[in-house]
Amino acid sequence: MKLHQLNKYSSAGILLIGAAAVFVAIAIISSPGEFIGAALVLSGMVFVMTGLFMLSFSQGEPFDPLFVGLLPVQGCMNLCQIVSDLGISGNAYFLPPRVTGETMVVQFNPNLLYNGSTVSVTGSFPQTGPAGVITKPSGNPLIQDLKKKNMVILPDNEENIIQLLREIFGEIYNLAEKVSVHLNGSWEGNTVTLTFHQYRLIGGCKVMAEESAGCCTKNPCPACSLCGALISEVTGKVVTLQECSMGSSFRDVTAVFLILPNLKDPRVAQDTINRFSDTIDPSEKVAINSDAADMWNNRGNVLDELGRYSDAVVSYDEAIAINPKLYEVWNNRGIVLRKLGRYAEAVASYDRAISLNPDDADVWNSRGYALNEFGQHANAVASYDKAISLNPDDADVWYNRGNALTKLDRYSEAVASFDKTIAISPDYANVQENRKNAGEQQDKEIRPPNPPRRK
Repeated sequence: MKLHQLNKYSSAGILLIGAAAVFVAIAIISSPGEFIGAALVLSGMVFVMTGLFMLSFSQGEPFDPLFVGLLPVQGCMNLCQIVSDLGISGNAYFLPPRVTGETMVVQFNPNLLYNGSTVSVTGSFPQTGPAGVITKPSGNPLIQDLKKKNMVILPDNEENIIQLLREIFGEIYNLAEKVSVHLNGSWEGNTVTLTFHQYRLIGGCKVMAEESAGCCTKNPCPACSLCGALISEVTGKVVTLQECSMGSSFRDVTAVFLILPNLKDPRVAQDTINRFSDTIDPSEKVAINSDAADMWNNRGNVLDELGRYSDAVVSYDEAIAINPKLYEVWNNRGIVLRKLGRYAEAVASYDRAISLNPDDADVWNSRGYALNEFGQHANAVASYDKAISLNPDDADVWYNRGNALTKLDRYSEAVASFDKTIAISPDYANVQENRKNAGEQQDKEIRPPNPPRRK
């Protein structure tokens, strides 16, 4: 996977130790006399000691790690400010050449939640596909250094990515004493959690976290960018840094990367989406509305009830093409996309509905449900909180909020949410069991350990 290169100090140390071995061998083999032999052995000992000294300090630090960690901070925060000024609030995505047609991985900051669809790259803004900002990943110079100077060869399969990342951070760049990697499921639609133990550049992480909690995910630093871009390049999938946090000791950093599944085009042939086409039986037809967009929306609702969710998406797309300002259509589209398990697209539809009507509590609740299924539990709680602010008497929202808080291990808050559900609707299904489970976990956290028994 990689070829180690020795620096000049390491090479000199090895040569000195080799020379020492030669001197001792000459003294043993040739028997040159007591004085000369002693001189050869003594010289060999000096060479060994000097060689070991040079090897010990060949990996010395020319710069303070705190100083090096602070170097990229301002540039990362500046780009975060720029994209925020453009109205972009989501996380950055690493797009492989498969998605863009480029020769290298690029970073994409979309103005809405991105689902992994094709993006045509020309300059700093996409020409086709979702709107947003295109940049080169901040870790790109490190990747080029790995390939050219360190002779790193990227693996041709996903199984070796973990070993590659460990070698890069633990051996080549020596940025962490240990790298723990946890893959949740397969390399598609799941998360990869990297923990850098005793991370040497954590000073920069502290400054970025103090400036903005979302800066790390909106424009990852070179180290996290390096990880995301490499995973994207090897897997050929869209990757986003979902979360970056420091341990309680402020010496470890944990980065959670989400790998989006490859999209399959859900649209069917044009002749199957014509109005009242043969794909719908006569008994399924809906009355023609004077507004064509409403007709397509109604058609989608019928298909949703029949369980034909992909066809329903096509109908909603037709309605949106006619009138993109109908927030009900965006909401309906999000509902069927969620049923299809296409959670990122569902959230994007809910976002469009909210932009048209931000005061619909049901849309905020549905958005939270999709985010929770997508693994973004903290964002789901934020959506539920918004729904509650609009309608505090909805038992569904309190129940969903409790489930999301449980996923975040925030058990006391989860218990409080389940209690609200019970107060509104005492017979709500499963709430008693979920509250009991969360309460048990809460008790484990607050119960002090038993003192040792006296013998």
